[in-house]
Amino acid sequence: MNDYIERIQAVYPELLIEDVYLNDIGQNNDVFIINNSLVFRFPKYNKGIVNLKEETKILEHISGTTSIPIPCPKYQSFELLEPGIYWL
Repeated sequence: MNDYIERIQAVYPELLIEDVYLNDIGQNNDVFIINNSLVFRFPKYNKGIVNLKEETKILEHISGTTSIPIPCPKYQSFELLEPGIYWL
């Protein structure tokens, strides 16, 4: 868990992390809830990286075009192409 938090803080040093909850029921992602409001997903497999990148593009594209709430992929990092180091 510390590796994930360190990665988040390395990419977003201005993000103050006060609370971390590990949602350990994810089959394809390691999921952390930060400050009870931000969801960070780390794919466990290479296919998950591709899927997360596609999902991010779709969410950014449809944001503001519908009346239902859409997750905003505000914090993301796709620099390294290895499972376990990306999030949305």
